[in-house]
Parts: sequence; structure tokens; C-alpha cells
Amino acid sequence: MVIFIDRGIATLQLAYAYDKGGLPLSVTLHTWLNMINFTTRWMRDGGEPGPSIEGNGGASASISAPTLMFYYTIMF
Repeated sequence: MVIFIDRGIATLQLAYAYDKGGLPLSVTLHTWLNMINFTTRWMRDGGEPGPSIEGNGGASASISAPTLMFYYTIMF
């Protein structure tokens, strides 16, 4: 239920941004929301060892989140 409310609010915000600033503002806001969501989830889960996997005679392996990397190019 909480996800439904969160996504509903985000949808209304994006629709309002589209009405006020058109597609460029809506896309920019959507990009920032995605980046904030991705970064906060990575900060919460990144680098932490995952659950142990039992296999091959009781040997355990650890799963961890991939390293966060950003690549960008600025063209003038």
C-alpha cells in the first residue's frame, strides 16, 4: 500500500512538472528522482555482505553489491 501511495505522489509531481515546464522539466525531474532513489538504495545495501549461500559440502560464499560507478562526458 505504501508503494502505491509513493508512486501515486511521484506521478502527480511528474505530471505537474510536465504541465508547468513541458517534457524537458519532467524528464529532468524523473532523472533526479531515479538517481536519488538508486543512490540511497546503494548506500543502504552497497558494500554489505549478502546472505551466505550453503553449497558444495557446506562451504559458504558471500554475495555483495557491485561497486557504484558513474561515467559521464561533458561536451562543449
